Amino acid sequence: MTELIRCVALSRLVYGDGHWRLAEAFANVAYGYLKLRGLPAQAQQHAETARDILLAGTLLPELVEKKDILPTLMTIYYTLGGHRRIGFILDCVTLNEAHQNLQKAEKIYEGHQGLCRSEYRAQNVSREDLERALGSLYFVEGIVRQNSQNKASLLTNIYRVSTCVQLVHRVALQQKRPASAVLHFEKAASCVSSTRGKDSPELVGIYQEMARAEQMRARHEEAIKHLLQAHSIATAQLNESVETAQAALLLAQGYAAAGSLRSSELTEQYFKESINMFRSVLGEENPLTFPVVDDYTSWLIQTGRQQQALELLRSTLQRRVEAFGDYSDSVADTLSLMSSITLAGGEMKKAYKLLKKGQDKIWKTKKISDRTACRLVRSAKQNPKKQKRSSQSPDLNIIENLWVDLKHAVHARRLKN
Repeated sequence: MTELIRCVALSRLVYGDGHWRLAEAFANVAYGYLKLRGLPAQAQQHAETARDILLAGTLLPELVEKKDILPTLMTIYYTLGGHRRIGFILDCVTLNEAHQNLQKAEKIYEGHQGLCRSEYRAQNVSREDLERALGSLYFVEGIVRQNSQNKASLLTNIYRVSTCVQLVHRVALQQKRPASAVLHFEKAASCVSSTRGKDSPELVGIYQEMARAEQMRARHEEAIKHLLQAHSIATAQLNESVETAQAALLLAQGYAAAGSLRSSELTEQYFKESINMFRSVLGEENPLTFPVVDDYTSWLIQTGRQQQALELLRSTLQRRVEAFGDYSDSVADTLSLMSSITLAGGEMKKAYKLLKKGQDKIWKTKKISDRTACRLVRSAKQNPKKQKRSSQSPDLNIIENLWVDLKHAVHARRLKN
């Protein structure tokens, strides 16, 4: 990025403020911010500057060839469309702008290829870049349209789209964009396969995106096929790595979404493979390993295997302490979940101990004073139904809810006896 920024200064000194070479330098900086740094706002600013210079055309020599300027235009419009894809698209207007910019980039690409059939010309944007960007745009568009009334929900769903199967199913019924997304992803995969080979590691991400688009259409079998392709390539080309572990995790989640009995066995197999690989590559105390364990635990609970989930949580508790500290959200959440499972199994004393321990962690984590802690405990004991909730302490609310459940269960047990 430093060299690209220097090129802007040099281009201004050599060619002047309105020269197309300066626009080219700004376009390269914008592309760098988008692809290398992942900073969409900066990318948009520099791309718009480059576009304005070219549209003004004050220092555009008559002898300049069209094929020399087209790569710059393509980079500009790709960046303007791509920055909307990486950033959060919160309304349909910006969606249309992104779509139009990417379509312009695609037309410019085709025109440039026609002019340069007999010679090679270096360019930032490739055919697979365009197809992948368009595919991702169609993929996000369905989510945006479904959540246009709730921006907070939109931010959450963009991050966690792979697990929101019910949401994306409704999107697929209302919008036919997932089919377009799959089409563009297939074109991107074809471009990569023809230029870099059918086992190129770049195909891993494309197949995973295709799988997400298929899940939007509730076509879980097709999604699993793409995830298997991604997992196969990752295993063959990347060996034991974070990418391979992530591929196994996505495959486990894909089988979990399918929900059949056969899928249940494969779900467990790939969850274990992912956990073992994360631990092997990163170490058992690495923070990235615990979200995978949490996903596996949630699936075990959903399938009625609470005891196995409890043992798994218990086995990771000490590692969480070593990774995050004794008084951390991760440790407190684990204790809360363990107490909930134990309570559901009817073990009141164990549930109470875990609950009390979890409360201590939460109070220390949230820096609640001992006097306040005693007041909360006394209030919960005296009248749990009127216990004041704190909107700023969601973890504390979970513990308090468990306290109420425990008191009700103990009361019911006494009445029964």
